[in-house]
Amino acid sequence: VQNYGVNRCVTLWAYIDERSGKLIDAGLERTLISSPVALSFSTASTLLQSSNEAELSPILKRTKALLGVAERNILCWSKTRISKNESARLREERLAVKEMIARQTISVDSSRDDGYKGSFQRTRGHLLVDAALDLHGYVLSGLLWKAK
Repeated sequence: VQNYGVNRCVTLWAYIDERSGKLIDAGLERTLISSPVALSFSTASTLLQSSNEAELSPILKRTKALLGVAERNILCWSKTRISKNESARLREERLAVKEMIARQTISVDSSRDDGYKGSFQRTRGHLLVDAALDLHGYVLSGLLWKAK
């Protein structure tokens, strides 16, 4: 990834009904994008929870807005999927239990958030990435099934 200009990538796009969470359409295409902004889970969660935009740089203000839209639409889809799909519901239950156990057994000041040695967390940043990866897998499976 370059630090300037545009970057070539393969984009998985998905249209999600904001009211129902239903996946309307999805696809893959080659695209050009601006330089991505690297965020830690902690920074993403802080941006999503922050109400004071005056202290943010223009790039972080834009990033916060994009995260907000992504969170709203992707989590809407995720909730719909969990309510209609047994395996998604069971996975969500397992993750919730894993989070509860980690909160009870791991020190709060642990600086790791990647699951290493039980340091499992589910902040808003973690939930957004998890749901986005779930959507990615769901869409790719559907596209592969259609291609057969």
